[in-house]
Amino acid sequence: HFRLSGQVPLAGPKAEAAACRAFLESTDRTQAAVWQLAQEFLPGNNGAWRVCVQCGPGPVLDVDALWSKAAAAVAAEFPPAWQDGSSDTTDALRVQEDALTSKLAQTDSYFDRHTVQASGGNSYSGSAELKMHNFTSLGATEFTLRNGLTAVALRRKTPGKIAFQAFALGGSTELDEFDECAMGVLDEIVLAAGLGDGLDGVALAELQSASQTRINTQRHLYHRGVGGSTTTGRLDLLLKLLVGRLKLAEEQLHGQNSAAAAAAIARMQARFAEDIRQRQNSPQFELGQRARILSCDGLDLPVLRPVSTEALAALSLERCANLQRRAFSEAPASFTFVFVGDLPPDPELGCLLESQLGRLTNGSGSWLQPGVATPQLLPERFAQGIVQERFCTKSVEKATVLLIFHVAVPREDAGEDHLNDILALQAACRCGSERLLSKLRGDEQGVYTVSMTLGRNSLSPHGHITVSFDCDPERQDKLVSAVIEELRHLQDVGPTADEAAGIAAALAELQARNLKSTSANSYWLFFPFGGLQGRALACCTWCRETNGPKEHRGHCQCSFRGIC
Repeated sequence: HFRLSGQVPLAGPKAEAAACRAFLESTDRTQAAVWQLAQEFLPGNNGAWRVCVQCGPGPVLDVDALWSKAAAAVAAEFPPAWQDGSSDTTDALRVQEDALTSKLAQTDSYFDRHTVQASGGNSYSGSAELKMHNFTSLGATEFTLRNGLTAVALRRKTPGKIAFQAFALGGSTELDEFDECAMGVLDEIVLAAGLGDGLDGVALAELQSASQTRINTQRHLYHRGVGGSTTTGRLDLLLKLLVGRLKLAEEQLHGQNSAAAAAAIARMQARFAEDIRQRQNSPQFELGQRARILSCDGLDLPVLRPVSTEALAALSLERCANLQRRAFSEAPASFTFVFVGDLPPDPELGCLLESQLGRLTNGSGSWLQPGVATPQLLPERFAQGIVQERFCTKSVEKATVLLIFHVAVPREDAGEDHLNDILALQAACRCGSERLLSKLRGDEQGVYTVSMTLGRNSLSPHGHITVSFDCDPERQDKLVSAVIEELRHLQDVGPTADEAAGIAAALAELQARNLKSTSANSYWLFFPFGGLQGRALACCTWCRETNGPKEHRGHCQCSFRGIC
């Protein structure tokens, strides 16, 4: 990857793409260039190369001149021989893992003291022993740990890969605009601060990188989550990092690593400030915001707003520390986990889960309001009939069109009804996309592409179907009318038998590919996830509506506990 004289004038994507294609298609020249590079810089018989060429201002690429310049530079200052530092890396990794183990022991002691003080000495002890239940149809095992925490394990033939995802009920709907901004950057702030002595932000990043193990927290409208991945044989480290992240004390962000956390907040503030500056003159941003408000019948929900200058000014280390305590440190045992991939056998896995996750205990705080077991729903106000809005700008030549339709969707606790409705909506969007593409591009010749997609937040009773396309502004009204006409016809008459069969075959093929895939765990990771969320939501709804058992109300909040 060469930069001549420190700068490379860009010719534009078309010219650069043409030069790249011409270079790559000339296999003889490519092989000769790479071979010459290997002769000049070969570090040894086990060397490996990644070659990247950045094109200059024209379609002609003088490869020989580039290699000659590189060879001359190396001849003037020959690089030192490469040293194998794998043993040093292994030693550093071991030191960091030891620091993590020590930190977890200190954290256990801290939380044991504070939990007893908060609960008056009556902390929940949960089940006396580990319990296992097989989901035969899914090929998965559900573990119920001694603290009542639930973890589902699904083994798949993805050699060397393990992933997990967890959730607890209650998310952004419980926050105001300022806390929502802070939750969006909380993970980066915590990573910058690290997990304690001997494992500051830099050491934590090195540990995760060297071990190919990561942990990150997420926030959603109706739940908050934790996710991560690792490689075979590193599950114990993954669990330790997970426990350390969940039980991170609020004081850690104010301790000796507070300077790193404060610096991370400053970086986030600078990045958001630049985003705010960039979007001020962005018609695409304005279009998205007007569509969001218009589809909600003019209601501008604060939690759905993009980061504002006011929220940016309110972003502080104290706010982030308070959210870390409320969202995770006070409720680590409220999360439900799904593990997928190259997992150890059930007996060994059960012991690992019990030794790490089984010791998690909740404090006295709660993310949800006192006495509330289910997430607060957003206000329900939607546009009635057909509502239109148009705004113009001289900065773009094309018209971008969004047609947004509200749709009610059964939540995950509706079980099979939820799955059937989601599947029907996905099929309807496929059918609509194909119809509209044929109409707008084939018959009208007015667009290059058109999309019809379903959007929905997890656990939400509402979704929206969006039709979007770009066109000539002069033809916008006619094409919008064509869309409405085609969709109404589809509603009245329905798809043809051939369309329905084609869509069913396409969805079945997609499902078959997902089921057979061994390259990643993401599909299977979320396959049981919605079902577990629905079970948790139904369980907590049952507690609320029936005034269920006292022990259930006290400990089932935010997570299914198997009692009902």
